[in-house]
Amino acid sequence: MLRSGHLRVLPENRGECAGGVRPCPIVSCRHHLFLDIAEDGRLFISRDVDENDEDSIVEALRSMPETCALDVADRGETSAADIGEILQTHHKVIERTIREAGARVRDQDVDWDEREHPEDFYIRYSNMGASELSELAAELRRRARGQK
Repeated sequence: MLRSGHLRVLPENRGECAGGVRPCPIVSCRHHLFLDIAEDGRLFISRDVDENDEDSIVEALRSMPETCALDVADRGETSAADIGEILQTHHKVIERTIREAGARVRDQDVDWDEREHPEDFYIRYSNMGASELSELAAELRRRARGQK
C-alpha cells in the first residue's frame, strides 16, 4: 500500500485488511497468529519451523487454519476446541487460560465507571458468560443494521 510516496507495511485500520490476502503475509501485525509473545516479552514463532528456511516459514503459514485473530473474532463466538485447533494447543489449555484471565480481571477489584471509560470492553464484559456475550453481539449487530 502506498501513502505519501512511502510503502506502508501495516494497515492503519481493520477496514484496510478485512478482505485481504489470506494467509495474511503481515506476520509483524500484533493480530497475526504466527508469532507469539513469551511471558518475559520475547517474540517467538508459534509453529514448528526452521526460522532460517524461508520455504519452511511459507509452508507453515499456508498450513495454518487461520492467520488473523481479528478474522476469528469477526465470526463471533468460537469454541475452546476451535481456538485450540487454530493455536495448535489442547482445548483444555484454552479453557484454563480463559478461567485464569477472567479471575485476574475480577481480582483487580477495579472501581470502574462506564461513563469515564466506555471503551474499556474487557472490564465492562469480564463477568459475562459466553452465551450472554453472544446474545449481546447479536443485539448489537441487529442495531447496526437498523433492526429492532
